[in-house]
Amino acid sequence: MNRYLVRRFFLSLLVLAGVSVLTFLILHLAPGDPVYAILGRQAASAESVQALRASLGLNDPLPVQYARFLENIVRGDLGTSIRTDRPVISMIAEQLPSTIQLTLASMAIATVVGLFIGLVSALNRGRWLDRVLTVAIIAGVSMPTFWLGILLILLFSVQLRWLPSAAPASDPRSLILPALTLGLAEAAVIARIVRASLIDVLDQPYLMVAHAKGLRPRRINWRHALPNAMIPIVSILGLQFGLLLSGSVVVEALFARPGLGRLTVTAINSRDFPLIQGIVLVIAIIYLLVNTLTDLLYAVINPRVRLT
Repeated sequence: MNRYLVRRFFLSLLVLAGVSVLTFLILHLAPGDPVYAILGRQAASAESVQALRASLGLNDPLPVQYARFLENIVRGDLGTSIRTDRPVISMIAEQLPSTIQLTLASMAIATVVGLFIGLVSALNRGRWLDRVLTVAIIAGVSMPTFWLGILLILLFSVQLRWLPSAAPASDPRSLILPALTLGLAEAAVIARIVRASLIDVLDQPYLMVAHAKGLRPRRINWRHALPNAMIPIVSILGLQFGLLLSGSVVVEALFARPGLGRLTVTAINSRDFPLIQGIVLVIAIIYLLVNTLTDLLYAVINPRVRLT
């Protein structure tokens, strides 16, 4: 186990290094200049543009800028926002709890709905209910998140007037529609994996023996089939957590909800390079931690799994 954790730690460092390089290059090669985003293209003079670029270090060669970025990371400093002149780490710390709250609520919805639909579909395979649920799963996987969010706003906010499309973060109702938007979209993916994994297990010979012994179908499904189908299910749950975390970018902007997603959109529009790099790095770290915990759960669920 210790050997696995050490190896995973160094692999995570390599992944983070690759993420930082790609993010840095994409930002600096993309069209747009943060100086004009700050000063305004119409009002900015050539002298003020050059002075601001020099003060921000944007005139330095890209390798020098990247080395400075890495040096700051090693010291635990993600830099200073170009737009607000505030430490990036404090801005992320303010918005991260809201995003984590949305991600956990969405994950709960996705897990409950996905497991239920996948179980019902697998236990009724070949019947009309399985066909209906399969069509619903395909529709859920195919539907873009922002489109689902718009449909939920039209239904619950415009037509029924049950929930607000946007509300202060202190209002508990502000979490419902964003969580449903993210959760229902990912529930379809979880349901598809649950159905396929459970059907594969239900066809195993040892379950046929259990049926021949006269065990109740409910006991067979819950005590024998489902636990043995959990490995791919746990894997997809870990991956979906990372996708939900990154998917909050669209949903938070759509519902005007505070969080890393909305902060990312603002940073991209203002070409705030340090803030964008910091957000991407934090999301990558969380993603790697969740995937590592998911791998550790394999050994808990199935003792035959050995992490080396």
